[in-house]
Amino acid sequence: MTYMQSKKLFNKGWSNLKKVLGSKWFTVAIIALFVVQAGWIALSFRYPMIYDEGFHVDATRLFSQQLTPWLSSQPERLDTYGVLSNGGATLFHYLTSFLLRAVNVFTQNSAIEVITLRMAGVFMAAVGLYIYTKLFEFVGIPRHHANLAVLVFILLPIVPFVAATVNYDNMLFPLTGLFLYLGVRIIKSSKVTPHLLLWILTVGLLTSLVKFTFMPVFAVGILYIAWSQIHLIRVRGNEYGRIIELKKRPILLSGTALLISTLLFLSVYGVNIYRYGSLQPSCDQVLTEARCSNSYLVTRRNNAINTVDTRSLVQMPEYFSLWATQMINWTNMTGTLQSGEGLITKDPLPILYATVYFGSLVGLVLVGRSTGILVGKEYMFLYAVTVGLTFAVFLQNYGTYLEVRYPYAIQPRYLLTVIPVILVACIYSANQLLANRVAIKIVVLFGLGLLLTQGGGLTTHILKSDESWYWDNNNVVNVNNKARDILKPFVKEREDN
Repeated sequence: MTYMQSKKLFNKGWSNLKKVLGSKWFTVAIIALFVVQAGWIALSFRYPMIYDEGFHVDATRLFSQQLTPWLSSQPERLDTYGVLSNGGATLFHYLTSFLLRAVNVFTQNSAIEVITLRMAGVFMAAVGLYIYTKLFEFVGIPRHHANLAVLVFILLPIVPFVAATVNYDNMLFPLTGLFLYLGVRIIKSSKVTPHLLLWILTVGLLTSLVKFTFMPVFAVGILYIAWSQIHLIRVRGNEYGRIIELKKRPILLSGTALLISTLLFLSVYGVNIYRYGSLQPSCDQVLTEARCSNSYLVTRRNNAINTVDTRSLVQMPEYFSLWATQMINWTNMTGTLQSGEGLITKDPLPILYATVYFGSLVGLVLVGRSTGILVGKEYMFLYAVTVGLTFAVFLQNYGTYLEVRYPYAIQPRYLLTVIPVILVACIYSANQLLANRVAIKIVVLFGLGLLLTQGGGLTTHILKSDESWYWDNNNVVNVNNKARDILKPFVKEREDN
């Protein structure tokens, strides 16, 4: 076969592959694969799972006993979680409590309650994946790049694991995607759209009530949008009357929604600032010192502070390396909560860990040297939010480290809402670098696919778990044991595992 024939064959193969990767059916298949993975974990792993599942279920149960979204009192048995009022238990718990009420009409079985709440979380995360694909499509990212980014995302072991857990991250994910989508629509519009501005404020306020850590995304996003609107008015100032798109009914509807969300927001964070001088008051500001001493969070922090002199303080470059390494570790590992033993974690599978580690380095280098994806206000909006949230999480982690000299709460799940943005940027940038190298693109793509089989998604959780991790059900145990036996010959594990 001549060089020209080979080139023609590769070009035809790449063209067909792009059609498959960029099809709507492939998008559906990715989301279906995600639901299968997360659903498998939700139905297999016993309660409670890690990521504070016990807290989230108990907070939901507490809200299911009342109609209002405000907690006027807190049972002492729940003091182990610290303060539940004043934003500790959130809008997520209140909304999911109605699902729990519906379940309780038919049964009080705790396993059914937990599995129902878990599957609701899987559904929320799946909706989020769809929103992110629409976001990338609207931005102008080719569909095959967007689908590939979402596929890699769901094959990160932490993604289906968090989705399978009763956790407010699963509601945060689609709402953040919606916030970004509305932001891009506003920025790309050639007109000022008041109803969209009101809607994005509404979504931002409500999402902040779902999880406090959305605040950096909200602040950076609104500041960027405000700048873009001011810039638009300045550029087209002589057309002021024609660039404002006034639609009475959408403005009335969005304005009403904003009013309600503002009142809810102020009822939590406004009251906190007024009463305690803080968006999130500490435990001893709300509860008595004796009750706060029952909180494992307070106890852990006090123990760390009391023993701080026993640990040396590392400097910033070393801490950043530690932070980044732990972020990658937790992206790839699995774990469980065992009674009497506490948290048990299992090391990542080696090939997948190396893939994510070096892929992260290469991807960031590619994005840094790329020029095409950086053009356009909508891209910069996504980058600004991504950088803003990452910086805020890092500062929070570093501030805690300076206080206790121990790397607490370094978790990639706090960045799950922006990881799809990072992945799509990496893939788009890699495509630019290999613009006319079709054969290399195909080899890289299939190579990446093979590497991701070495622990991607559900695989890590099946291989690293054992019978003590599962529900006490023979069928669940047998299915997982059989799956582990099938997977073991095909996946490389460390010798000591």
